Amino acid sequence: MSEVVVVIGRTGTTEERESRAKGLRNWLAKEPEINERVTAVERESEDRTLGVVTDFALDLTTNGAGALLAMLIRSLLSWLRNRRERDQEAFVEVRRNGRVIRLTGVEGATPGEIAELVRRLLDGDPPQPPGEGE
Repeated sequence: MSEVVVVIGRTGTTEERESRAKGLRNWLAKEPEINERVTAVERESEDRTLGVVTDFALDLTTNGAGALLAMLIRSLLSWLRNRRERDQEAFVEVRRNGRVIRLTGVEGATPGEIAELVRRLLDGDPPQPPGEGE
């Protein structure tokens, strides 16, 4: 699979979910390397109770996919920390080939931890968020 899917947490009202999707899209637009490879994808929610939801797909068919993925994870953590004050329920999941990382923005991530998450998403081993499983 040559893409990573970013799923925004499905908690809250429709307006809160739409606000998160719009906020994340605007945030990612500030990252030129990510922005030109990200596509917003609207689809029916898995359980069909939430109606249409927005996910983001990041194309990794390029040299430097690891660096691009690390940049995405840093950007997501930054966006989440920025939202924490007004949106305690915000989280995102980064999915690739059946592997999932859940980020809340509460955890910090050192460059080494981000590198490990990238390695696990690209190479194997189910990834664990920073601070878990240690």
